[in-house]
Amino acid sequence: GQGGQISEAIAESTAAREAYTNGEKQRTQLRYLLEAGDFFFSLSFPLTMPLQHSIEQRAKGVDPCSFVAADERFVWNLTALRPLAEAGIGTWLTPIVQGALTSEVLSPAPELHV
Repeated sequence: GQGGQISEAIAESTAAREAYTNGEKQRTQLRYLLEAGDFFFSLSFPLTMPLQHSIEQRAKGVDPCSFVAADERFVWNLTALRPLAEAGIGTWLTPIVQGALTSEVLSPAPELHV
């Protein structure tokens, strides 16, 4: 009867709210992770391969910054991008790498007087 319909509607509403809440939670966590400063991407310089490999890729007519050319060992978002690449939209995908960059100013050592 009507009580069964109300119970079903409440269950569907609760399930939809939980799915939204879980999705929102995942998006918030991903946003926090990506904004922490440890993730990098470049549209003009390949971060997943040495310069020599980049030059070789360009000589073959392949964009070394593309997902297709990226060294999978260094692509943080590989699991998310692989199905999209297999669907034929690999040219739109950008590999993300995780790492740290530091710089330090070094002064020449003072001469030693013996």
